[in-house]
Amino acid sequence: MRSVLAQTYGDWELILIDDGSTDGVQKQLREYDRHPQVRCFRQDNQGLPKALSNGFDLARGEFWTWTSADNIMQPRMLERLAAKLQAEPDLGMVYADYYAIDDRGALLRGDFAWRSHNRPRPDSGEIRLPRNADKLNTVQDNFIGPCFLYRGWVGRLLGDYAPQTGIEDYDYWMRLNAFFPLRHLGADELLYRYRVHDNTISGRAREHRILSKARGLMRHEKERAVSFRSKANIAADASARAWLAAGRLPRPRPKWVSIPDTPQGWANLPPNLDLLALDSRHAAVLLENFDDSLSSFPRPLRHSREYPQGHTSGNPDRESSPDTPLALLFTGDAEVCPRLLQLLRRDGCIALTDNPHTAERIRRVAACPALDSASAQAPAATLAFARNHRLFRERWSAEQLSRRPPQRLAGPISPPPPPPPTIRRRRDSEALRSLIPSAIGGAEGDRLPPAKTT
Repeated sequence: MRSVLAQTYGDWELILIDDGSTDGVQKQLREYDRHPQVRCFRQDNQGLPKALSNGFDLARGEFWTWTSADNIMQPRMLERLAAKLQAEPDLGMVYADYYAIDDRGALLRGDFAWRSHNRPRPDSGEIRLPRNADKLNTVQDNFIGPCFLYRGWVGRLLGDYAPQTGIEDYDYWMRLNAFFPLRHLGADELLYRYRVHDNTISGRAREHRILSKARGLMRHEKERAVSFRSKANIAADASARAWLAAGRLPRPRPKWVSIPDTPQGWANLPPNLDLLALDSRHAAVLLENFDDSLSSFPRPLRHSREYPQGHTSGNPDRESSPDTPLALLFTGDAEVCPRLLQLLRRDGCIALTDNPHTAERIRRVAACPALDSASAQAPAATLAFARNHRLFRERWSAEQLSRRPPQRLAGPISPPPPPPPTIRRRRDSEALRSLIPSAIGGAEGDRLPPAKTT
């Protein structure tokens, strides 16, 4: 935690998640909670993947990363990685080389087997990583490591970390790499110190069956890659179709299906739709046609996918397949009525708008991603969101993905310092800008200024 406070890049926030510890660490956490850029939370033990997902639900930064309590960020880590993302607007994530250290904090020299293929010499503590991620999804080697930074809006699109301890990061990097460029910093700087000891996840690899899980993930990734490269089936009205078609959608071009205007028409829609896209005004009219029942809009659009023999991705315990992801396009001064907001609160929805006032209302009420519809990359990102969401929900059941939200630790031991002045956020220079940070826990008066890096 001290290494985060010592960063040369000053515009950051730190969210601390205590995942049910029993060693009395809360007293120390409350001391950090006095810092104006730190918020501390505690949850019943749910494991690392759900702690990460809960933490990023609270994030407000433009860029995201995470670290464990026993590791150390080098002082310029955030500065150097953020500069790379700011300089290359197409980049989704950046990673860098790092040091491996032992229990005492000295460079790791005795464990010659640990990532030996990334060490210049067997007795070196330097971990030198591949300069590109071309083979990340095809060769079994989770080489990204602990030193990374990715865009917050990309994190919103990808959603939760997979609830499987030991490979949650590997699965996440694969999903990110399937849709967004992922690159090495391109410099020899070592920007992190990763502690290797018996209590780390990697140190307890046998206990967590990491090798077996990684093999299963590689099999799943082969099937996932085939699905991501296949022709998309999109049901869209005229306005949403024109907006999507004008963007840089990946090839092959999608198969388009017209949207019915009556509840009865939903029954005639084809199965296995990847995305349902509607202009918000059209959606409001359709909601009126569905009377007072949101449960049937667009819930009938369920996948009835038939998996090939030997398929390992589908969850056999699921009672039904996930709903088709929904994209709502808000143009101009389109009204965000309460029923549309109710729709956007449901799982698997994304909003597109070029109106900052519309985005602000959606940000305050709904917990879905919202992208700048004026960006040339937004259509492809919308399809990426839909395909990732569908396959992720097919693999994991609602029970496996369920999370109990963390609770803010009790107030600091002594009165906190006066709040800092409001920081005015600069308009993002990204080609695709996120217009919706995450929901913020706590009372309205408990908010901190927006931070650029979480």
